[in-house]
Amino acid sequence: MKRGLMTLVLLVAAPILMHCLSGNTCLRVQAWSETDVPVHLQTIGGYYGDDYLHIGIRGIYADNEDNLFVMGNSIILKLNSSGSTVMSFGGYGTGDGQFSSPQSMTKDSAGNLYVADTYNHRIQKFNSNGVFQMKFGSTGSGDGQFNLPFGIAIDSNGDIYVSEYGNHRVQKFDSAGNFLLKFGGSGAGDGKFNQAYDLEVDTAGNVFVADKNNNRVQKFNSSGEFLLKFGGMGSGDGQIYQIYSLDLDDEGNVFVADQMNSRIQKFSSEGIFISKFGTVGKGVGQMQYPTGIDIDSAGNAYVYDGRLQKFDSGGNYLSLISTNTAQEGNFRYPYKVAVDSSGNMFVADYYNHRIQKFNTSGVFQIVIGSKGSGDGQFMYPVGVAVDNTGNLYVTDMSNKRIQKFDNNGVF
Repeated sequence: MKRGLMTLVLLVAAPILMHCLSGNTCLRVQAWSETDVPVHLQTIGGYYGDDYLHIGIRGIYADNEDNLFVMGNSIILKLNSSGSTVMSFGGYGTGDGQFSSPQSMTKDSAGNLYVADTYNHRIQKFNSNGVFQMKFGSTGSGDGQFNLPFGIAIDSNGDIYVSEYGNHRVQKFDSAGNFLLKFGGSGAGDGKFNQAYDLEVDTAGNVFVADKNNNRVQKFNSSGEFLLKFGGMGSGDGQIYQIYSLDLDDEGNVFVADQMNSRIQKFSSEGIFISKFGTVGKGVGQMQYPTGIDIDSAGNAYVYDGRLQKFDSGGNYLSLISTNTAQEGNFRYPYKVAVDSSGNMFVADYYNHRIQKFNTSGVFQIVIGSKGSGDGQFMYPVGVAVDNTGNLYVTDMSNKRIQKFDNNGVF
């Protein structure tokens, strides 16, 4: 499941990654169950050694063993399924195993952890115990060097793809960090990028890159060879006007959030236009500048434009999950969404300071939380994720701490 730009649909069996807002934004993460009674299991926040963990939390990553990794400005904490801190590693600096604003991480089949150490312009590898193993990359634009590595993904062969915002390219490495190839570079020609904004690797190892300011998607094979492009500036079928996010369904079709055209477009894996849905407006099935597209395991599309709407795999409107109000079942800026194994949706309702739950049909179920700083309350929730046991984690921006709730909503 691919992460969208402004919102996120996550299947509980998949690794979870959430990024905070840019800069030194403060976050709190809380985990909830499917009920609305918050009971505390664990809180993380305040000082951690010499670091301000609660300042600039960069992201969280839940692996398939129900561990939760919390990335701060300079350290990473590992929590087990009981919410106990079992490991920490890092610390601010440029030495081996130290970090400067790690933005993302992933895990290979052997359990090794790979961290995009963004402002140190490198990738670091740790074993499952957080022990530093190796690093690769340095500041620059040469082979194997980085200029702000933001995204990292591992394909089925264990090879590592890293996207660089500053160098407008993608680099590929083997599992030992040896440079294999690069593709991209600044420009508008085939294989060039003007802000490589999003990246997805399919099951065959093909790489789809959202080339934001070139208004297109480009596809490369696992050797980094340009295969095709689709899109191009315009409003006609198959044309794109600023692509903010893309996602792939299980059949390899590409869904594009065509922001300035206020619509979603669906393409085959070969870039052939299949369909579109959405027209400009505030009515059901209409959109205003969608910034996120996420596809669930059933092929349903969740589209975010200040509201949350659900469409089937054919683009047929199913339900309006929210509007921009404080009424139950409606939103004032839905920021993130997570889907549990039963298909229930949990939505971070940013300006209403709450989480809302909907069933698989988009029918409102419960409200979780309220505005405030007490246990179970929120001040601007900006992220939500569900682990394999159904616990719900919520990034609570202005309360600067992490809380976990069990599956019954017990704080």
